[in-house]
Amino acid sequence: MIYHYGRINRPTYFLCFAILIASYALVAAFVDKPPRIGEVLAIIIAIPRLHDIGKSGWWAAAVILLELVVVFAAMPFALAAHQTGIILIAGGLFAFVALGLMILLGCIKGQEGVNKYGEAPPPGLSFKTYRMTKSAAEAQADAF
Repeated sequence: MIYHYGRINRPTYFLCFAILIASYALVAAFVDKPPRIGEVLAIIIAIPRLHDIGKSGWWAAAVILLELVVVFAAMPFALAAHQTGIILIAGGLFAFVALGLMILLGCIKGQEGVNKYGEAPPPGLSFKTYRMTKSAAEAQADAF
């Protein structure tokens, strides 16, 4: 069996996302070069949210792959112009796109009831991820 992170609802996701953004801004204010752990933490909170809308957590990895494509696509222009700042600009613009995608992910309503990633989380804040229980798994198997 593949391990599933479970599901989280929109309020929990937005609270975790706000804590992540505030923490990163605080670290960036005191450190010249903040650590890249922010991307990893964003993926960690995006996976159960993706599961809540019925999508695979691999979509979060697709965003990282897209970031690499954008940076590598900017390299020929940076080398031709002898301006390495072009790569930083491309990465910065992509960061705004990724931020928009993270906000959009939080705005999409989760699937009602049980899906293949687990039971629907209850309304309101809950820091528990809702995985598939034995009875929910049996009910889903009977539905197919």
